Amino acid sequence: MLHALERGGNWRGALKILKQMRAEGVAPDTITFSTAIAACARGGAPGRALSLYGTRRAATLLLPPAPLSPFPSHPLPPPPQRP
Repeated sequence: MLHALERGGNWRGALKILKQMRAEGVAPDTITFSTAIAACARGGAPGRALSLYGTRRAATLLLPPAPLSPFPSHPLPPPPQRP
């Protein structure tokens, strides 16, 4: 849904979804933020895009790095130990 809003440049709708996610206790991930930022940029709200970027950047700096996984709810297992 967020992607459709981005494609149409509906930045207000994208920000509304971000707000709903937070209200329901769902933390937006990097892809969600990137899509919302793109919606702002495409919809002619560059100031909003920069604000979201700054918000995500600040939040990311506070989180420990995690390995990438194609399934965010299932982190990658640790590498096998060598004998």
